[in-house]
Amino acid sequence: MAGLRSLSVCAFLLLLPQLATASSFVHLNTDYGVYGEPPLPTLPAAGGVFLDPAFGTPIMRVSDEQDGPNNLTAYSHWPTFNVDSTRLHFSGETPTLYEFDPETFTLGEKSTLWSSTNLNWEDSVWSGIDPDVIYARRGLELYSHNVATRETTLVKDFSTALPEGVSAGHLGHMSRSLDDNRFAFMLRSPGPDYDSLGYIAWDRGQDELLLHQEEWIHAVHLDKSGEHLLVKTGQQGRGVIESRVFNLDEGQQFDLVDDAPDYSPGHYDLGVGKIVGTDNWRKSITIRDADTPHESDVLIQFEDWKNGPVHLSMLGDNEDWIVVSSNSNEPVNNAFDNEIFLLATDGSGEVRRVAHHRSVFNSYWDSARANVSRDGNFIAFTSNWGDSGRRDVFIASLKSFLYGDLDNDGDVDIQGDMLKAFSNFTGPGDFQKTRAEGDVGPLPGGDGDVDSEDLMIIYREFTGPGSEFGQLGGAAEAGDPAVPDLVYDAATGEVILDADGSSILAYVLQTTSNGFLPDQHTTILDSVGTTSTSELSEFALTPGSGSIGAVFPVGLNLAGLTALLSANEVILALGTDPVAFDLVVVNASSPEPAAAALAALALAGLALYGVRRRRSPRFV
Repeated sequence: MAGLRSLSVCAFLLLLPQLATASSFVHLNTDYGVYGEPPLPTLPAAGGVFLDPAFGTPIMRVSDEQDGPNNLTAYSHWPTFNVDSTRLHFSGETPTLYEFDPETFTLGEKSTLWSSTNLNWEDSVWSGIDPDVIYARRGLELYSHNVATRETTLVKDFSTALPEGVSAGHLGHMSRSLDDNRFAFMLRSPGPDYDSLGYIAWDRGQDELLLHQEEWIHAVHLDKSGEHLLVKTGQQGRGVIESRVFNLDEGQQFDLVDDAPDYSPGHYDLGVGKIVGTDNWRKSITIRDADTPHESDVLIQFEDWKNGPVHLSMLGDNEDWIVVSSNSNEPVNNAFDNEIFLLATDGSGEVRRVAHHRSVFNSYWDSARANVSRDGNFIAFTSNWGDSGRRDVFIASLKSFLYGDLDNDGDVDIQGDMLKAFSNFTGPGDFQKTRAEGDVGPLPGGDGDVDSEDLMIIYREFTGPGSEFGQLGGAAEAGDPAVPDLVYDAATGEVILDADGSSILAYVLQTTSNGFLPDQHTTILDSVGTTSTSELSEFALTPGSGSIGAVFPVGLNLAGLTALLSANEVILALGTDPVAFDLVVVNASSPEPAAAALAALALAGLALYGVRRRRSPRFV
């Protein structure tokens, strides 16, 4: 027989305000508290969704064992998502493409990103205007690849555009403007060393090089407008030039030193004329205008900078926020350790805490490298999930999220949510179910099964539509005469539910004493439920009432009946809170006189002698 859940439905309902807001939408914490990392949730298969146990954010696992052990996002300034968040890519055993539904938060068709084995994946960049097109490079050639038609087209062969005598054999570190008109690249020598030789910026419309410099550098990147170019020299130290900023239209160059007064950006990303970066000296993240890059403002200052690299993503169209991912090979000691969070760019210090990425930083590819979608609703990241020996890609959803909304369509209804939970109902036990299958409680991320706790939540959070099943009325409140009775016959152990005549849709009765007699259970609701020595529950869309059989021990008085039940909940209508049954005892051997008198008055006309006490529901 299935064991009793460790947290009753009543107790879980008491916890709901802590797990979500009153309207059941996931809430992003905005404080600076230190949040430890809870035990690792069990991962679902690719496409499965679970909740971050510290912050409650929905997270989808994108890759799993079928993709091999090494699945990666590229970097925080190279987009995983296309322009309208309908496709995403990552690198597994091969570069992989997924169709993605941003409205339902579900994966679609999976395929290889391209058939060519020579196109470089890591710095491939989705088009800023066409959801079907991604740009990639090979040697000194730039290509556009249409993922819908599977056609690859040469955009530019730079071997004919570079000045005579340049010995470059490869492009590298590609970036582009949002209008797909300007591109920037590093220049690298032919293999096997691929050493840095310099960098170029190219205007597609005019088909001309705007800039060509020959020097060893670490990275180069265009801002979204294509007007500004950030060059990372790869050098650090007091008084050392760490970065250069070019205004390509005005022909201006600004050299930024690592320390004061410039505090050059370390890890970085660029918006439209904005540069955000880490400050190696003040343990902070800064923002600066690309036209006046010697001046910067501190956005946040950290307690500790020792744990590992901090990566930044400004890919979203809303540049009021950047995405920050901090990496560590140590446990959480300070606020934001091992976290993905949003940081305001207005200098207010406002944050929104998203999730722990759960990756242990051993080397570069273990870092989260979180990057945000253009619409700002999704964050893709890499994690080795507690140093598990494999790496996978995950997506955190920042969209409003209803707790019982299994198909993520914005409501909790019958067809997409309730019937799906019915079809996946397992009862108590560990079956590795996911939220998308109905496992929505009792803890964030679920407990592995779809049982009465999950269905009670879905019934409670129901929003509709549901008119095809008839009128769904409101629930009676505690203290209302319409609150249904649980009538227990002490002589026989028989239990009649809903003697008040207001039919019910669901009920849960639990005991910690394994005191139920499941062999005597008779169902009164035509759907799913659990029958065991510790739980009797039923859920249906059609109301019902009546005897559920001689399922209780005989000889209990009201105090004994109350003590028997660790959970006592009934739902009268979808979309309403559960209430507790009124407990009624008949044929008790020695009722208390005062209680007996009250019961005689309450049950007049029913020819029943007993005691009754109204119980207040144990939830808020």
